[in-house]
Amino acid sequence: MLRINKILVADRSQYLANLTANMLRAVGAKAVTTATDSAAVLLALHRGAIEALVIDEHLEPIDGVALARQVRADESGQNRLVPIIMTFAEAPRERIEAARDAGVTEFVKKPMSPKILEARLTQAVEHPRGFVEGPAYVGPDRRRRNLALRGEDRRQKDEAGEA
Repeated sequence: MLRINKILVADRSQYLANLTANMLRAVGAKAVTTATDSAAVLLALHRGAIEALVIDEHLEPIDGVALARQVRADESGQNRLVPIIMTFAEAPRERIEAARDAGVTEFVKKPMSPKILEARLTQAVEHPRGFVEGPAYVGPDRRRRNLALRGEDRRQKDEAGEA
């Protein structure tokens, strides 16, 4: 069962937003709200904290990738670090890379099942990747694997002495 409750689901189709919300409730989410456009998502994010955001890539007036980038860029936003799960009907590699580079945490291809949706949310919440803030990227660490470093480690150390 899902261990998170406050989830915001956004899809341009109210039917699909409700279907996704019902899937989340079926796997244990308690407080799931829906939106059908990116303006409503931004308003909801400013109103209160959530634990996860599930968005479709085809929102309007700004699409899901631009929305994710805006959420991550809002330095004063209370939901800046929230896991963002993006849903795709079609998932060309370039679009997934653009979403990843905008700070999306996980991806789900439609049609989706409650089990897959639960797995992606559980992965994002219970096994989070480190959060990276840089001049060109804000979001979860894009590396999913820790590979052995070959050669000298030239990364800059932060104030705590970590790379």
